[in-house]
Amino acid sequence: MLFVCFTAKTSVSTANVQLIYHSVLSELLHDKRRKFTFSETAYFWRWWKEQRPTTRATFRTLVQEGRVEFAGGGWVHNDEATPDYLHIIDQYTWGLRKLNDTLGPCGKPKAAWQIDTYGHTREQVSLLAQMGYDGLFIGRVDHKQREAMIEEDRMEFMWRGSDVLGKMSDIMTHTLFNLYNAPDGFCFDFLCNDEPIIDDPDNKVYNADKRVNDFISQIERQAKYYDHDNIMVTMGGDFTYQSAANWFMNMDKLINHVNTHPANLSDINIFYSTPSCYLKAIYLYGRRDKAMYTEKDDQLPYGSDSMTYWTGYYSSRPSLKYFARRAHVFLQVVKQLTVIARLGDSYELHLLRHAVSLVLHHDAITG
Repeated sequence: MLFVCFTAKTSVSTANVQLIYHSVLSELLHDKRRKFTFSETAYFWRWWKEQRPTTRATFRTLVQEGRVEFAGGGWVHNDEATPDYLHIIDQYTWGLRKLNDTLGPCGKPKAAWQIDTYGHTREQVSLLAQMGYDGLFIGRVDHKQREAMIEEDRMEFMWRGSDVLGKMSDIMTHTLFNLYNAPDGFCFDFLCNDEPIIDDPDNKVYNADKRVNDFISQIERQAKYYDHDNIMVTMGGDFTYQSAANWFMNMDKLINHVNTHPANLSDINIFYSTPSCYLKAIYLYGRRDKAMYTEKDDQLPYGSDSMTYWTGYYSSRPSLKYFARRAHVFLQVVKQLTVIARLGDSYELHLLRHAVSLVLHHDAITG
């Protein structure tokens, strides 16, 4: 499974998400086997507004064909610890409405995507389950929790968001193996220094066999921790795919050589996929119907190691958190007044929705 997720990093000050959309769109048109997954609607909307009708039509076609997919689909990838319920619901409503208005029913995300937040809450889980997502993907898990998950074979589990709602708040949850990054040594981006796949046998630096063996080893190591034959391998990272050609060229080679490798025939088959396709595959396997561990707690606080606990953001930048709450209150007032006055949406109301939702980003309201 190959996809990318966007998250802000100050070390990548020249990153340009607009380039990612243009670059990926161009590469998808070269080969119908290729697929790609986007996440936050805020980035998509900024790009979409500037596109010509022909580009929009092409993008819609890719969505209808299942070759472009949105995961999550909220306006942003929201923090889970500091916002309140209504604020989270509003930002999802705004993001999903934009996707529906621009892409139609085929643009509706089937997979919830909370892969970079600094811990997870039952309340978020409950909301996502009630929104109708087929499954939830998470990335950042406390280091001790991850060790226990690996030892106890529960990298995938059923998460119950509410004791009161019971099964209505259950959602199948998948813990990503590599956070959301490519396996070690297989980042084919100009932001990385990993070697490309060179499969010309006449080239002195031919390395296809070695690279294939390394990749198969990575898959086999990961497969031990999931109780079925479908393994999700993420291929991306923060602000990657600004030059998508290098990624797809190398991934095409990787897919071809792994699937035809003499020592691998019939054992491993890799291909481009998406989060919703993965969920469909494991449901066909019967994973949801089998006895699974049920999580009923929060996954907070998040500790990336024994000396690093991500708890300061609960109270840091209090003024920002205060203004985020106040702005959301004003948004509720304005929405109700426009309904009472039968004014409908306005440009100013749209701007307020954008700003109030954007501040919920896990790298914004957290400070």
